[in-house]
Amino acid sequence: MTAQQYFDELDAQLTRLSPEERQEATAFYREYAQEAGLMDYEALAERFGSSKALAAQIYAEAAEKTISGETGKPHIGRGFLMALAAVFSLPVALPMLIVPAALLFALLVTVGSLVISLGATLLGLGVTAVALFVKSFGFLVPFAPVLLLKSLGGALVLGAITVFAVAALYAATRWALRHLTILMTQYAKRRSNHE
Repeated sequence: MTAQQYFDELDAQLTRLSPEERQEATAFYREYAQEAGLMDYEALAERFGSSKALAAQIYAEAAEKTISGETGKPHIGRGFLMALAAVFSLPVALPMLIVPAALLFALLVTVGSLVISLGATLLGLGVTAVALFVKSFGFLVPFAPVLLLKSLGGALVLGAITVFAVAALYAATRWALRHLTILMTQYAKRRSNHE
């Protein structure tokens, strides 16, 4: 088998990358192989591992670059997807992949349900704040300034709590997704180095 077949297999594994990223990655490893004198499939597989293992490593590196902002603005969602691609590109037996996939799915469902429940709570707080704000103007008719100020103050406090909680939830979600991405890329790199 030839080096061209190895790089064709690698290129086929990197379909989740943009065409520019794919071309850059394969060009880097082609140049490296030429400089090192690796001209056949077996020599490349011995140096880099299987094409699947190398693809997993490339996906992991792409995820790290994406979340760190080396390729422009940091994009955690794209980095997370690249990390998933890295983990699922690893050349492992199907039974060994089922357990991490099930754990990842359970983690995502748990986090998703927490985010939805917190979102519903925040929505309730926001609706209560708006209702209290509107109700406070009802006290203008009989002109009860004390009740007006109490209701208006309560509405503003609830509104501030809602805004703060939404900002905190957003920051916590970004932090968790970033760290999960880092863990998955480290796992993919370790596994691809052992192949």
